[in-house]
Amino acid sequence: MENRKDGFVYLMIPRTNPIERLSIRFLKQPSFFPVKLDELGAFVSKQIDGIKTIDEISANLEAEFGEKASPVVPRLAKFIEMLEVNDWITWRREN
Repeated sequence: MENRKDGFVYLMIPRTNPIERLSIRFLKQPSFFPVKLDELGAFVSKQIDGIKTIDEISANLEAEFGEKASPVVPRLAKFIEMLEVNDWITWRREN
């Protein structure tokens, strides 16, 4: 994650596709793709630390934003789904 001068938080996604790697090397393109987050997305991204559960993140989101985050669980689920589908997060199992 990166905070920029424009006041927004960005997820910095590494460009790992073989074609992207070539464009980085030969066309001098950036090695990361910035994804701009709104305030809710930035808050949730900071909460994802490998320790907090989805329930805890949901409760924290509701406590921080109240009605602005409603409906909390469906919105959080969709955001997490988007992160997962794009391989920006991975899940781990507790033993």
